[in-house]
Amino acid sequence: MRVAVAIAVLISSAPGVAADRPAPAGSLCAAGETVYFHCAAATGRSINVCGAGGDALQYRFGRGKVVELAYPADASHGADRFRYAHYFRYQTDRHELRFENDGVEYVVFDHQEEGRRRAGVRFSTHGKERDVVCTGPVRGRLAALEDTVPCDTDSALNLGQCR
Repeated sequence: MRVAVAIAVLISSAPGVAADRPAPAGSLCAAGETVYFHCAAATGRSINVCGAGGDALQYRFGRGKVVELAYPADASHGADRFRYAHYFRYQTDRHELRFENDGVEYVVFDHQEEGRRRAGVRFSTHGKERDVVCTGPVRGRLAALEDTVPCDTDSALNLGQCR
């Protein structure tokens, strides 16, 4: 049911913070957690990836302090539930964190090209794809997850290679 609500909300919607620093306003990350990704979308909701050291990692989506979708439910070993992809070349730096939940694929993305940044979450279900993009400042440090989260062998960003 939570997934259906989150999907309905998404369909109807048209640099990093260390753990010892306070989470940005509107973030769903708790005090003491590392904010790997945070931004606000046009819907008034926030997109977050939060960690608490080691393998603890969780995606959170919601409004205010209300979490509408948290994945995985138990964040303690969440890093194994995600896949990381990265592509870099001159004036281009793309990071993505992918997961699946109840048949829906989610990709948190943070792309920078030629001085422009586009970030948010993309979700795909039943052959349809939708992006919910960040409308304000983006706090992203997905690169810090490269050695913690398994490589996404299915992502074109990795050019078919994982270390």
